[in-house]
Amino acid sequence: MARQAVKKKAAARSEKQAEPALAGLGMITFDKLPLSDTCWSLQTGPDDRIYAAACCEHTGGVAVYLVRYTPGAKVGGGRLEYLFDVGDAVGEPADNGRASQCKIHYCMMPDEKTGILYGATHLSGAPRGDVGYSWLGSWHEMHRSFRGSFLFAFDTRTDKILWTDMCYEWEGSRCMALDRKRGLIHGVAFPRSHYFTYDLETHQTKDCGRTGSVNSQAVWLDSEDNAYTTDDWGTVLRFNAGRGRPERLEVRLPFAAGVDGWHNVAYDVVRDPTDPDVVYGCPWNIPAHIFRYRMDPRGGPGEMTDCGVGLPGAVHDERSTFFTHHVGGLVFGNDGALYYAASENRRELMTSTPERRCWLMRMDVRTGAKERVGLLKVGDLRVAYIARAARTRAGRVLFADVMNMPTRIYEWQTPGVAGGGAAAGMPLRLWG
Repeated sequence: MARQAVKKKAAARSEKQAEPALAGLGMITFDKLPLSDTCWSLQTGPDDRIYAAACCEHTGGVAVYLVRYTPGAKVGGGRLEYLFDVGDAVGEPADNGRASQCKIHYCMMPDEKTGILYGATHLSGAPRGDVGYSWLGSWHEMHRSFRGSFLFAFDTRTDKILWTDMCYEWEGSRCMALDRKRGLIHGVAFPRSHYFTYDLETHQTKDCGRTGSVNSQAVWLDSEDNAYTTDDWGTVLRFNAGRGRPERLEVRLPFAAGVDGWHNVAYDVVRDPTDPDVVYGCPWNIPAHIFRYRMDPRGGPGEMTDCGVGLPGAVHDERSTFFTHHVGGLVFGNDGALYYAASENRRELMTSTPERRCWLMRMDVRTGAKERVGLLKVGDLRVAYIARAARTRAGRVLFADVMNMPTRIYEWQTPGVAGGGAAAGMPLRLWG
């Protein structure tokens, strides 16, 4: 029996190894930042180049670095530029004895009209020399606690930082969106989950109260720049600037039968290329469902549609977590299909064994049909977790990697006519 079990396990491993890799996938490694371990924020800039946050969560006293990638003729063969150390730029150098400005977490927002890329910092990295950092345990340690989230305005036309400012004291920024009509940045702070706005003209922050205990990972906008996010249970919250506070809508993100919907906060949201009031997204839950949400800028609750589980056929057991079984990196291709990454990992994410699997998925938004395009892997390296995706007008898609050192991004050309399709002409995503 034992011998049969070993043979069965070996056969299963061999079968997994034979699964097809995604053809044409390129890898860009941040070699000059060897301690970087995650890329939480990835965004298309006003200049149609890709901006990435090279974060460092697991080594104390290292700040996030802003990196820019310009795709070339060959996938994976573009130009990589290391722009600046964000800690130094905002006046919080990583070796100052405080918890570091270690990452940008879904908080990069482009403005096509001005050429500015806004970004805000987030916490989790320890002070230099410390093994770890407890954001609540060190709350009152004024000499070493995290000073707060800093906002920067980077001019992509001149490559200059125009200004920096503290946007939320003592806490990090988990996700943000840019309301260009009113000159506001919407955000959710961590760890206390307060919703706030930052006025770009007055440089004043307004605290609008808590959304719950579990941070939403996305704030998004409708055609009137009303902002949306979710509470702990996936209930949609809408922020109308005229009212000055979020309002709770009678709409919830979909979740699996047999669970109560807790921790079903929004994780990733992308706009439909043909309708500014329709978004597709997924929650930070297992198993994550893809949803379609038609918003109503006139004040109604809108319409939520459950598009089913993100990875059909995935097996979940007591070892499954939000990190091992994950959906993210939503982006539209030249062919009009919705693409995203879906993980089904069986071992620690830091290993690179056949147990580590992350699929590129394609969903036909007309029919809801989903298919596995291929495994995200380059050579022997298997991807575990994709945080975000960004695309150029020509349809080059970049995916943000989590859990490899040094961190990296992956490049792929979506099918269809290069530079064609409705997705090519859509405005930039104004949220992280």
